[in-house]
Order: sequence, then structure tokens, then C-alpha cells
Amino acid sequence: MFPSQSDIYTPLVQRFMRIEDVTWGAEKQHFLVRYRGQVLGDSSEAYDRLAEYLRPSDVTPLFRNEAGRHVIVLVKGVVRPRPSNPWVNLLLIMLTLFSVLFVGTLLHYDGPLSGDLTQLLPRLLPALEQGLAYGLSLIVVLLAHEFGHYLAGRYHQTTVTLPYFIPFPLPPFGTLGAFIQLKETPKNRRILLDIGIAGPLC
Repeated sequence: MFPSQSDIYTPLVQRFMRIEDVTWGAEKQHFLVRYRGQVLGDSSEAYDRLAEYLRPSDVTPLFRNEAGRHVIVLVKGVVRPRPSNPWVNLLLIMLTLFSVLFVGTLLHYDGPLSGDLTQLLPRLLPALEQGLAYGLSLIVVLLAHEFGHYLAGRYHQTTVTLPYFIPFPLPPFGTLGAFIQLKETPKNRRILLDIGIAGPLC
């Protein structure tokens, strides 16, 4: 069991939850204490305020819903996201754009692929326009999908990275897709669902 100083958390949690039962954590369970009951008022506002109170103690609250009851789990540590390097994202999207352009051009090219590069490039040029249309269309779809996730994360004040694109200059697509990274745990499952569903909806 964790030290008795965990008792200092209960008065704080009582401000935001009608507590029905308390479970003290153990080291191997990776939590300090778990409270079950009913959150008072809006859960998002309760989370923000409780997290603010607990941050000086280096503790993070996690809000959950189990069998119709609200659960607040306190875990040791506060995630302090480090800033990302946007130049990496820019480089990857440029490489992916060239990758899908190359594959799109090859898909619309009917001639032979023999000869050196100086002979092949002039033969590929007629298919370049269709390759460009293919490449830009694919990039726009991926951008819309990933920025759906990104903007939903920003809306919910969850730190996420810009999209990372994965170039793969081979048919059939010229890319392995793209992804964003959550740099902190979402406040609750509803926010996680919102971030997850925003990509496909876009």
C-alpha cells in the first residue's frame, strides 16, 4: 500500500465526487488510489480543476466510467509534453508527395521501363499529369483524415503532434499512410473517442 500521505487526496476528490468507495493502490498496480461514485457537475470541468489541484503533488487524475459508476483513479506523475520538431513533419510530407507522384506516374505509364534514367524520364513525362492528380488526391485525403484527429485533439486541449507521413515509393499507393501521436492521456474516453472518430468523419 502507498504511504498514508495518500489520505490528503480524498478531501480534494470529495469536492468533485460523491464518493461511494475507495481502493488504495499498490506499487504493482500502478495507481495511488481509486475512487468510485458520482462526479458532481460537468466531468470535463471537474477534471480540469482536480488536475490543477493535484499537479503540484505530481499526481494525475484519470476519469473512467465502470458499470454506470464514475471512477477517478489517481496515478503518480504528470505528463509534461515536449515540443515536437515541425521540420520533421514537413520533410516527411514532402518525401511522401514525391513518393506518391512517382508511383502515380508509373501507374499511368504504359511504355517500357528499360534504358537508363535519361532515356526513361522523357517517356514518363506524358504520364506526369495523371500522376500529379493521383498524388495530390491521395495526399489531400490523408491530410483531411489526420488533421481531423489533430484539430479534435487541439479542441479538447489534448497535446498531439502534427501528422507524420510515411513515404513508400512502390506500388500500389506510394505511401504507408500517416499518423499523429498523442503526447498525453486524454481526459476521458469520450474525448479519446472524439479524437479517434474525427479523422474518418473528415
